[in-house]
Amino acid sequence: DGFVRAPPLGDCAALAEFADWDRDGMVALHEVATLLASLLPVDEYRTERFLRLHFEVDAGGRVSIWDLSRKIFPHCAAQISQLIISAPVPPVPELRRCSSRADVAAWFDRWHPSGSDDIDLRDLRLAIAKSIYRAYGDRVDTATKEVAVSVFLVQTGLLGEGAIHKEDFVDRVAPALQANMPRQGKSDTVDADSSKADDWMITIHAPLEGDEHQYLRVQASPEDTLEELFLCAAAKWGTPDELAGDVTPQQHQMSLNGEFVSAGMATQLRHVPSLQNGALVQIYRTGPTPPAT
Repeated sequence: DGFVRAPPLGDCAALAEFADWDRDGMVALHEVATLLASLLPVDEYRTERFLRLHFEVDAGGRVSIWDLSRKIFPHCAAQISQLIISAPVPPVPELRRCSSRADVAAWFDRWHPSGSDDIDLRDLRLAIAKSIYRAYGDRVDTATKEVAVSVFLVQTGLLGEGAIHKEDFVDRVAPALQANMPRQGKSDTVDADSSKADDWMITIHAPLEGDEHQYLRVQASPEDTLEELFLCAAAKWGTPDELAGDVTPQQHQMSLNGEFVSAGMATQLRHVPSLQNGALVQIYRTGPTPPAT
């Protein structure tokens, strides 16, 4: 499809080479932050601030791929919990058919943290796609969601370059977007409840592992606990101490939809907010982990 998968954060040299797409030996810091935000549940703007506090950049806001591979990426991999705590993803208001004008405005503000009343169309397209995908969940297949997003963007004239003002979005685009959101009715609730009787397929992503081993698909019952999910990950990626039971799941962290999972280890999967059949979660150690070189 023309896309190249990014190497894991643990492979610092390969990831630095991937970031230097124009092969000039330098990478803009905001591009580094965007790359990290695609691998980890972190906010790209806060990540950029985090990087500026810890590393030197040149007058043009760039860093060398040597610094990326020898300093920046190894530090982020070893101090992954510090990075996630320092650059958390702000909660995203959920856009619904019944959302008020204030709710719509809050949704818009979340996607343009620069504070201006204009948002780049590229950022808005990403926000719209995420909202439509999230709204339909696993009830609609990926191909159908892709078509829905594409048709909506064409019909609302949001393709191409440029920006859109907040008032224009709230008055013109938002009503059409809300009309494309699924209805929240009793039938949805019944379907969701009945699906809990079946096993779920959950994908676990470990961003520090090797490229061929970053993903693990787990078939689990909604009545299983978070601890059991962690133990499945430990069986695949655990250190000898972890496999021997000397390291507890509490020494790891899990994220879902860009946010930490704060539920306790004994929590059933069905009671974890936003976790559902087909979900993708990320898991990583909270302590320093020597990155692969």
